[in-house]
Amino acid sequence: MVDGQPTAEFIQVKSDAPDQLWSVALLCRRDQQAAGTSVLEKQIAHDRGDECSYFRLVTFRDTNDDLSQLKRNHAHRNPVEIANLVADLNQRVNDYKSPKHNGVEYWAHHMQWNVPGSVEAIENSNLISIDEYLTGAASVLLLTDHKRRIYTDLLGLLRGLATARWAGGAGRKRITREGIISWFTEQASHFPAVIENQQALELVTLERESIARCEGRWQVLGVPEDVAQNLSNDSTVGAPSPELSNSVERPFVWLVGDFGWESHWP
Repeated sequence: MVDGQPTAEFIQVKSDAPDQLWSVALLCRRDQQAAGTSVLEKQIAHDRGDECSYFRLVTFRDTNDDLSQLKRNHAHRNPVEIANLVADLNQRVNDYKSPKHNGVEYWAHHMQWNVPGSVEAIENSNLISIDEYLTGAASVLLLTDHKRRIYTDLLGLLRGLATARWAGGAGRKRITREGIISWFTEQASHFPAVIENQQALELVTLERESIARCEGRWQVLGVPEDVAQNLSNDSTVGAPSPELSNSVERPFVWLVGDFGWESHWP
């Protein structure tokens, strides 16, 4: 809902990063010059429902200066630069229109371009968002492993929506806000509380404090804040190799070695 009106956001993720920055030419490039085959036209074509349409394009490769305005929040965009961009795009796609007769200008004023970085950065950012929602609005306290399982299931849900055919009905490709809230509630219920809420809160607090300390130590070494956050939230960093992990056949491992350190002088 935006200003009390029902809305539908079409989100497209381009994971096949080209060997160049995203440009106006790349955004408008057609397959064998066929109308409606460019990334821009395919986005506009999804303006077909009863709701007010919004668009989001997520790319791993950054944009050049010509498209940089689309990465800004709408309130901070330069109207003159947006108008010049719309004129250029319109010329390249021959004033292409959606089934609702909206074109490039409508798209530009209803779209957001995101360049999140690596897959790991996206995953860690999403896990943080899931944690904030569960502990805040949902009042559910889960440990990181539980949240990772929910995140994996969420990817499966979204993959199913993305691959569903329009011929089966628009409802198969959409999920409402109420629907996703209900889904999160059901997923969280799969992890019944085995300890009291106060104890769970203490564990979550300790986990967050541990991650914060880890972030601080990375930054002391000169690692940028965003990279430090990703490393600290990545459970595979510093994890023991399979050879050192316990197994059913060998539940206990005894490691023998020298204690401390020694210097060797020439």
